[in-house]
Amino acid sequence: MEGKFFNLGGSTVQSARLSLDRSKALVQYLTSGQAPFVTLVECRKLHKGREAVIIEVDCEVPQYRAIELKKREKIAVVNHPKDRRMPEARALRLDFPRTCVMHLNLVPASEPASLCLFSEPWAELRLRLTAIGLIERIRWWIAKSATLELHRPDQALEPFVLGPGQPLIVSNRLIETLLTPGASFGQFGIVNGSTNGITLFELRRNRRASASTKPCLAVSVVSRPHPHCVVNNMPGDLLDLNSMLEAVGYESQDLVTTIWQATEGAFNSRTVHEMGFLLVLVLLQREGTGADQRTSPELVAFVAVPSGSEHGLLPFANSLGVASKGPMKTIHIKALKDLNLMKLNVHTELGPASAALLSGIDQLPTKIAGIGAGALGSQVVLNSVRSGIANWTVLDDDQLLPHNLVRHALSGDWLGHDKATAVTETANSLLDQSTVTGIVADVVQPGEAGDAVANALRCAEVIVDMSASVAVSRHLAFHAAGAKRCSMFLSPSGRDFVMLGEDGSRLIRLDLLEMQYYRAVASRPELSGHLESASEAVFYAGSCRDLTSRVPQELMGQHAAQGVRSLRQFIGANEAVASVHRVDPISGQCSRVEIQVHRPIEIGQLNGWHVWTDRGLMEELQMQRQESLPNETGGVLLGHLDQERQTFYVVHHIPAPPDSEKQPTVYIRGCEGLRNRYEEIQEKTLKNLTYVGEWHSHPVGCACAPSGADVLAAEALSAKLEGEGVPGLMLIVCDGGTTCWMCCSRPSPAVAHERLEHNGQ
Repeated sequence: MEGKFFNLGGSTVQSARLSLDRSKALVQYLTSGQAPFVTLVECRKLHKGREAVIIEVDCEVPQYRAIELKKREKIAVVNHPKDRRMPEARALRLDFPRTCVMHLNLVPASEPASLCLFSEPWAELRLRLTAIGLIERIRWWIAKSATLELHRPDQALEPFVLGPGQPLIVSNRLIETLLTPGASFGQFGIVNGSTNGITLFELRRNRRASASTKPCLAVSVVSRPHPHCVVNNMPGDLLDLNSMLEAVGYESQDLVTTIWQATEGAFNSRTVHEMGFLLVLVLLQREGTGADQRTSPELVAFVAVPSGSEHGLLPFANSLGVASKGPMKTIHIKALKDLNLMKLNVHTELGPASAALLSGIDQLPTKIAGIGAGALGSQVVLNSVRSGIANWTVLDDDQLLPHNLVRHALSGDWLGHDKATAVTETANSLLDQSTVTGIVADVVQPGEAGDAVANALRCAEVIVDMSASVAVSRHLAFHAAGAKRCSMFLSPSGRDFVMLGEDGSRLIRLDLLEMQYYRAVASRPELSGHLESASEAVFYAGSCRDLTSRVPQELMGQHAAQGVRSLRQFIGANEAVASVHRVDPISGQCSRVEIQVHRPIEIGQLNGWHVWTDRGLMEELQMQRQESLPNETGGVLLGHLDQERQTFYVVHHIPAPPDSEKQPTVYIRGCEGLRNRYEEIQEKTLKNLTYVGEWHSHPVGCACAPSGADVLAAEALSAKLEGEGVPGLMLIVCDGGTTCWMCCSRPSPAVAHERLEHNGQ
């Protein structure tokens, strides 16, 4: 190769004299005849036990390229004793374009450029890196660099200064603030770590600084737009930093003048002695190269520390000359060398978008009203905020008590506080903006908070019930708010998680989903024992109502994770959902039981009672009628009574007992096994399904209306239930999907007809 090259020094040796395993493995590959695109030039022994294998590599570089990289480059592969460090790839060409090539390791300009080949830690990479893998990586690096494809479009621009540093945590809004002329930014605090040094951050609500540490005097400058290829060494002091910034240009005021004015202001306000550090914020307006033409503001920061801390920055202010008398003060720039300069690594706080990005999911800006900030609700809210589902209004009227800490997301710092307030504060501490609002109120009886509760529900796009209260769920089902809503809760044992969610049009309300859920619990073998309690509840205080279940946090955490997942799916779906997620308490394995949701059927008002059923039950009864023809058949109707709303939900049935009489014009229900089956269903559903009446079929061609015998039976049913203060229902299933409903109560039964269309309308 023609051209001038760096001399690595050391001594040239025969390959047989190499002692490092990676050097020998590389030479073996190069001389094997299996390396067509690379040529061995020479081997060298360097100081400190290092060895260099000099090679010429042929690269797939296009004829017209953005950066002048050669089709053949001379590279030194430098290996280190005991494999302590990653092999270095040094570009030996003196005119190698190091000022416009990105992804170079920072080395002195007097040394050959060092190619940054890998992003993985050497401890991981050394386990799998081979000689051929290293050579191919070098060829790939050169080819991609020549076409400006090495730096990905979504990758951050090259850093202005390399080197380790202490963390500086800032808000996402700080860059916008620094770009606004005349805008002021907030104060910065410091946390003293026990082993990891200091951390600086913007002071705001829910941020705690170390009490014994003095605050910072913060200054900021903005650079002119400039290319981002050149990477600088760490400046030795503030004067060095000023020289670096002068090389790229200031947008307005230079660093020295800015420091002078800030220090003079602190001196004149008699606060300079209270300042322990000088924080320098530099906003670099950096431009991409090649196809990447974006201008990306990059915040770099440094902290300058005085040698003595007793008087803060007062000695520095005196050395700088701000305390001098007279109208014309002189800046003593040598004072800028008196402070020890430390680089800071800037970390931006989480926002909803970055939280979603880091979670690997799409951000959901949906406005959510969450009712219940208990064990499940608190964890669902906080986990949702962590994943970018951050726009919540949390409603709860309870306080955090000691027994809650077993499985609540809040810490003991919040004992005695309102859960809604504490969860809101904790959620807002996770992000750099307050996206969560808390309302301390009972949703059913909000009292003085009535307007706030109504507004929260009215403005929500999704309402999530996590209260574990049937009363709250029913109240939400009938609330006038337009948002679709869901209910999530645990079984009494804490082993199962239940998700009930309305469809987008709210045709299947929460109360109707609740009833179909009860039917599944009563009839599905996969849900056996679902509503059983694994252990007896315990008292946590002196009142007879101070009872709590015994559920470990490991289960609650698993269910909360499922809750967030279910919520995210529910927000994006338009269909109703009902599912039970069952967890094995030993293995932790989770199984999902899907509950088919059927279209509800509103029968209407009968003697002041509203009657609801669904297509699932009606189709089942029609099928039993069809199978029994030409004889009549029937059975017992089961459902749920809501006394407050005077509503019957008819959702289940017990088929005709074996001793029933079935004839073409007669059906007389028997009793064999009926009590046992009924008690079994009551136990499975915690008595949420109860006896509501009887049903029977009419034969083909018979009118869908009560016969004389049916009227007598209805009167008998009315008399039987009169003592319980509720009416009974009688259902007649007839031809063509038609039904006749009778509300059996004194003085006379009311009748309604319903036609079940088999096309799903």
